Amino acid sequence: MARFEIGTVSEGTLRTEDLLPAFADALMAFPLPTILRSFISAHKVDQLVREANGFDWDSEDAEQNASELINEIAQEINAMCPPFVYFGSLAGDGACFGFWPDHDEIQEAQRFGTVYEADREYIYSDDHGVWIHVNDHGNVMVLTDDDGKPGNEIWSAV
Repeated sequence: MARFEIGTVSEGTLRTEDLLPAFADALMAFPLPTILRSFISAHKVDQLVREANGFDWDSEDAEQNASELINEIAQEINAMCPPFVYFGSLAGDGACFGFWPDHDEIQEAQRFGTVYEADREYIYSDDHGVWIHVNDHGNVMVLTDDDGKPGNEIWSAV
């Protein structure tokens, strides 16, 4: 598994014509099954992206349809995120969209996870089948399970 990058996909705008291509790019970055690629094609994301400059984004129908499409894409992206990551707006900045650590879910896993006896700083999440390490500065690292011990890094955030 390749290392997953936490961070911004789009910032400083809530305009549909800006979010649609950014969200579509984020979705296409995942290794998608054929059905999801069909979903994207069926909604003609590429066509909307290409025509964004000439598209009448002020029409009520166009804006509503595009907003629904953005919400569907965001849900698909969120469903494919690695453990303890969500796709959405950054807490405190509703116009900054990207991939962010889910600190509430991490804290929950720390409360109920299994401690790795060889290094008590690692917690195993039974729900996700991964190891979590949170250091005393709050930095987070999520790792694969390698036969009952922490393995390769999936993602990390400082």
